[in-house]
Amino acid sequence: MEKGTLIIRKTKKGFHVEIQYTKKSGKTGTLPVSSWQPEDNSLNETDCQFERDGGSLVKLVAHDGTVLYDRSVSTGRTTLGSPGNKSFSSVPEDSFSPAHTLLPEDTQTALRGINPDNFFLKWQRAARHSDKGSKNPFVFFRTHRGNVVLQIQPNFGDIDFELLASREQQNAERLLGLNNVRSFSFKTSWRLVQGLGMESVYEVSMTLHHVYGIPYIPATALKGVVRSWVIDRHFDSKEENAIADKTFCDWFGCPKNLESKKSYYAEARRGQLVFFDAFPTHAPHIKPDVMNPHYSDYYQDGKNEKPPADYYNPVPVYFLTVEATTFQFVFGARDNEVLEKQTIGGKAIEDWTKDALCNHGIGAKTSVGYGYMR
Repeated sequence: MEKGTLIIRKTKKGFHVEIQYTKKSGKTGTLPVSSWQPEDNSLNETDCQFERDGGSLVKLVAHDGTVLYDRSVSTGRTTLGSPGNKSFSSVPEDSFSPAHTLLPEDTQTALRGINPDNFFLKWQRAARHSDKGSKNPFVFFRTHRGNVVLQIQPNFGDIDFELLASREQQNAERLLGLNNVRSFSFKTSWRLVQGLGMESVYEVSMTLHHVYGIPYIPATALKGVVRSWVIDRHFDSKEENAIADKTFCDWFGCPKNLESKKSYYAEARRGQLVFFDAFPTHAPHIKPDVMNPHYSDYYQDGKNEKPPADYYNPVPVYFLTVEATTFQFVFGARDNEVLEKQTIGGKAIEDWTKDALCNHGIGAKTSVGYGYMR
């Protein structure tokens, strides 16, 4: 068994648990623990032993020999006791089950006993299918009488997140020059949801990397947020004022002159700023969340015959978020003066970028507190 340290942090809805351990390379690794919930944080920063299958926890033993979790005796809604407490808590079943998918039989057979380390393939391509005849038969999260009985369990295998983030910065430096790149790391203040409305077998989705299957923030999203924030805060939310400014056009580019909009250069120009994808610097913590629309019948009524009344049944919509996760943001320009000397409202582009992430947020549902960074 491997040795590590239990890290237990109190959250609004329980505890966030992870195991910190030392990799063979000497770097610190992190294994999120979603299959076991303690009753308190008395085991925080204590030694432990654990077994894993890739990025999936198999067995967890406390420093005093107490078995906290053992997957070999877990079946569906297994009840596991916490040390020093006689109460019990439900351990949700992983929604990934090849036998409950619409995959071909030979693929189902090949996947038996495998916990995919590409979260995109596990969540989207091997979606659990049940409740035939229901409005949405694909499920990744389910509750029963207030207890979570089914939940997708992320597995990121042996992905070196620090290496991925470092490689992205090195690519930027090779492209733009060593002194022409800026980078910093920000952590989610609460939860982040990116790509909620993307195409998916579920009603909702999440932006996951097309190769690694990990949550990340696309460069286009970062650039769009910063550009909109500059327009909103400095140019009174009027794009025509922004594209008439030289520095704004140098940063983000501008279109050719139109009757209603006159750009500074009067011609279409490409911006000099280059933004890169923001990768997590450690294994992301994925947390289910819920939207509970109360007036779905009213909103879906194309004939305007149903009022927004309180007698409709709420229809919960579950979606996935990222929380307690640090991302590395990288951007630059081939001309160093764009980064160092050009300012709008007395602030350089790095200041505007940090300000946008802290005070505007990124991703969906920022108006209700999602997507803010610190």
